[in-house]
Amino acid sequence: MVDGRQLLERMAIIPRDGICLDGIYLRGDRSPSLLVVPTRPGSMESAIVSEAAYAAADRGFASLRFNFQGIGASEGERTDDPDEAVADLLAARNHLLLTAGGEKVAVCGIGSGAAAAWRFACGEPGRVDRLILVGPETADPIWEHLRQAPCRTLILYGELDDAVDPAFLGSWQAREPKITVIPFPETTKAMRRSLSRLGAEVGDWLDADFEGRSNEPAQGEPNTRGTDGG
Repeated sequence: MVDGRQLLERMAIIPRDGICLDGIYLRGDRSPSLLVVPTRPGSMESAIVSEAAYAAADRGFASLRFNFQGIGASEGERTDDPDEAVADLLAARNHLLLTAGGEKVAVCGIGSGAAAAWRFACGEPGRVDRLILVGPETADPIWEHLRQAPCRTLILYGELDDAVDPAFLGSWQAREPKITVIPFPETTKAMRRSLSRLGAEVGDWLDADFEGRSNEPAQGEPNTRGTDGG
């Protein structure tokens, strides 16, 4: 069945250093637009990636999701090189801004794509408005090398996701007030139990007005929230 949101979709061809990446663009007129980064080597057609993109569209934000090079219809060779992943993100970001307008984007990274999103944001100071990391694989050394959040960052994870160390996230967000961590009880890496809640949290983070606020939480405002599991 095709719903109203899908009617706003169109395929995107993203130029990237002599090759083209495959993407799907969803229209919107609010800023910041959202760049959705799939897990590597996963697909932009995954349920989590699609939910994040639709959540943005439901709130009026444009979004672009894409496949890394060598995945799906994206040209090039499949690679685990993190620098190549960042170059893919840069090409996708440029295409999104050219299409949707604006000067900054929000970025949502899924699974191993969260590390690519984080690395990209740290290398683009002032160009990424906010981050959403879904199920970041905490064993990746990137989290030790680049600990300071480049912008307001929301971390969502399933409590049954073996790739996520809750203690690591807890100690990290205790030292970094820009980070908000939300665990989803009884939820695995696939997030099937909590997809609707994930969409709501993504939409709320895009809607949040951080302008004029300090990087410190307001008095009495926690930067960790629980959920009912969706």
